[in-house]
Amino acid sequence: MTSPGVRIVPIDEVDGLLRTASALSYVLDGGRVDGLQAQVRGADARAQCRWSYEDTEYWRQRELGPLIVRTDGPSALAERFIRDWSPLSAGIVSDASAPFETTQAHWRELRHAILPDGRLALFRSHDPAHLRALMEGMSAAEVDQLLGPAKWWMWRELHAGRDTWYRVEQGGAWQPSAITQAWRITPQQMESLDRHAFAAYVDTATPRLREVVPLLRELEIGQAREKVVLMSQAGRRLGFVQADDLDGYLELVFLHNARCMTPGDVHQTLTDTDRPAWQRLEHARALLQSELPA
Repeated sequence: MTSPGVRIVPIDEVDGLLRTASALSYVLDGGRVDGLQAQVRGADARAQCRWSYEDTEYWRQRELGPLIVRTDGPSALAERFIRDWSPLSAGIVSDASAPFETTQAHWRELRHAILPDGRLALFRSHDPAHLRALMEGMSAAEVDQLLGPAKWWMWRELHAGRDTWYRVEQGGAWQPSAITQAWRITPQQMESLDRHAFAAYVDTATPRLREVVPLLRELEIGQAREKVVLMSQAGRRLGFVQADDLDGYLELVFLHNARCMTPGDVHQTLTDTDRPAWQRLEHARALLQSELPA
């Protein structure tokens, strides 16, 4: 399932476009590239750049947020983006047909999202790992509002061994200053984001677990993944939602299946949802450790 206008872009098209464009705009993630602004300046001293959180309530954390960059003419930033930063899911690239100040204002307006339960959250719409999931279910007009003054966005998605570039184009419905409040995330978009994040988690957890769990090593990768999916779903129902907690739960249930899945002290500890997930994991590990020979 994809959003309106999203298409796969061959790498040679990406390479040709980014290396020959007369002007480009980048939204890069300071939290994923150390010393990002200095690296940008080192690659292209003429580039315009400004932190999106500058002059906002998050100004103290600005260097962990999006850096808006504009290049005019040939720039070494294209090579740095393709080779070094896109593999880190460190941002997106777009055309630079709008003035730099207009692009900066648009991203500043996009800094918040309202979740379906009413909570306010930082809106990481520049994160390539979640863009397709975010756009699922959006109307063409909503995609246009997300893109803002850009005619197109392009990003690289690395998922389960697949390396794919995507492009989405502006349909013409964007209206300046149309975003008057935080972006509202719909329940359908939250479900899509959760599905996408869960699939990505399983795809990275499966090979990692196969290294430490003999049972999973004996299975074909597809069969091992199915078992990881089932156990992950069970863990999430018990409140092991954060990646670190779910990692711990999966290791326990695969390595000590009988003790974790049948009635007893370890099973009771793991299923006691009145206690925090991390606390249950520590207690279960302590119980299992106490049974090891001295």
